[in-house]
Amino acid sequence: MESWWTSGCAICGTAGEGRLCRRCRACAPARVALAIEGVRGAWVVGDYDAPLARAVRRAKRHGDRGLAQEVAAVWARRMAPAIAGAHAIVPAPSSATSLVRRGFAVAPLLALALHHATGVPLAPVLTRRGGGRQSAAGDRAARTRNLAGRVRCEVCPPGRLVLVDDVVTTGATAAACARELLGAGASEVWLAAVARVARAPVNPLPDYPISSVSSASPRSAIGASSARSSAGLGSLS
Repeated sequence: MESWWTSGCAICGTAGEGRLCRRCRACAPARVALAIEGVRGAWVVGDYDAPLARAVRRAKRHGDRGLAQEVAAVWARRMAPAIAGAHAIVPAPSSATSLVRRGFAVAPLLALALHHATGVPLAPVLTRRGGGRQSAAGDRAARTRNLAGRVRCEVCPPGRLVLVDDVVTTGATAAACARELLGAGASEVWLAAVARVARAPVNPLPDYPISSVSSASPRSAIGASSARSSAGLGSLS
């Protein structure tokens, strides 16, 4: 479904540069100081109102798989240097209701693009069972209750895993996914997303790979993440 789009950039309307203009493509990963249980660290390419995030919302609203794929390709090229050292890429699971309504899920498209950009193996090992309410609204506690027991991982590759999602809102989905992955054998879970809802400061840093960060147990990473969230992000090690 692309009848809504006529010409120019899908975000700002600039003509002659395709569906995403150069200005709207220009974004770089920023580490986010978020305290998400089980998540070692996170990257996004902007806030909720940044160009790529707006493009994702537009693609979802209009069921535009083509635009979602183009956003995924741009995002993956920007995100690729950050995940050097990862052992597998895991897309966050989507609800069946969203998949039927839209015809596609964004997280798998992002994960596939990141796989193509990096060569890191793709591991779609998470599933999401039916039931519960749609979690587009609500605070973290409500989302956590809604997801309880619904995210599953039967088989998990070992090592450092990168969980991929489109938007980080409260962190409840990422926490549920990380809990399953760590319980199934992952040593660390990192998060890569297009955007986050502005609830913690984003600290733009140069691209740096996962492999440059010293290993830590998931439990110690939770404490470190909480400290960084309140004090701001300084050193990566």
